[in-house]
Amino acid sequence: GLDETGSEVDVSKESYFTDTIAANSTVFSDIFVNSDGKYVFAVSSPVKQPGAAILGTVCLYMPADLFQKIPDMNMHDGRTIYMLLRGDGVISSVVGTTAFAQGDNLYTSGSFVINANTSNEKLKHNISNGRSGMEECTVMGDARELIYKAIGVNGWYIIEITTERYVTA
Repeated sequence: GLDETGSEVDVSKESYFTDTIAANSTVFSDIFVNSDGKYVFAVSSPVKQPGAAILGTVCLYMPADLFQKIPDMNMHDGRTIYMLLRGDGVISSVVGTTAFAQGDNLYTSGSFVINANTSNEKLKHNISNGRSGMEECTVMGDARELIYKAIGVNGWYIIEITTERYVTA
C-alpha cells in the first residue's frame, strides 16, 4: 500500500485490510492513535473489476475528532457536551467541556455520576448491547441528562450530556 506521502507501507497484516479482503465489503476499523498522536479510524473498501476477483483495497484514515464544529452547527446552550464513545466507554472525541478528554473512560471518570435510578453497570450493559436511551446524571455536581444513541459502526455511540433545563425547554 501507499501512505499519504506516497511511500510504500505493508498493510497485509492490518485487520482492516484482511477483514476487507475476507468480507469483500467496506470495513471500519476501531479508533486508534496514529503516528502523529491523533485519534483516527480506517475506512477500507475493496477494489475490483466487475466479475473479477479483488485487486486490492483503498483505505482512508479519517479523523475521529468529529465533534469540534457541533456547537457552531447546532442549537447549543453553551453547556451541552457531545462525545463519540466506544462501546467500552473510552471517549474518542469530545467537545463542550473540560471535565472529559479524549481517551478518558466515561464509566470510570470521577467527573461523571449516574443518578440513583440507574447505575454505571446498567449504562455499560445498555451501551454494550447496542441500546439507546436517556439517563439522569451529574457532571461535576451539575444535574444533567445523558442521551446515548448507537450509530451502527463498530459499536460507537454518540453521547449528548445536556442540562435538564435544556431537555425540557
